Amino acid sequence: MYIGTKLDPYDWQIVSPISVILSNGKMLTIEPGFVTDFASVPRKLWSFVSPIGRYNLAAIIHDYIYTRHTYSREFGDRELLLWLEALSPESRIRNKIIFWCVRI
Repeated sequence: MYIGTKLDPYDWQIVSPISVILSNGKMLTIEPGFVTDFASVPRKLWSFVSPIGRYNLAAIIHDYIYTRHTYSREFGDRELLLWLEALSPESRIRNKIIFWCVRI
C-alpha cells in the first residue's frame, strides 16, 4: 500500500485518504496532506523497533488521534495497541513494549 511521500528523514505526508473503523465503532478518515513520523522510535532502538514496518497504519492512526485531539490520549494509546496486535499479531511482546513506551 503506497501511502505517503517522504518529506525528510523522519516525516511522511499521506497522499491518499485512509479510512478505518475504530474500536468505538466510529469511522476515522485521515485526509491526504496529514504528516506522520510513523513510530517515534529513537534511532538507537531501530534494530529492535524500526520506525517503519507492518504497523505503519497503527502509527498513523495514533499520530492522527494525538495531533488532531479527536479522542483522549488514553483512547489513542489503546487504539494503537489494538491496531498493533491486528497488524502484527506474531509480535505481541514488541507490541506491548511499544504500547508501554508510548504510555510512559
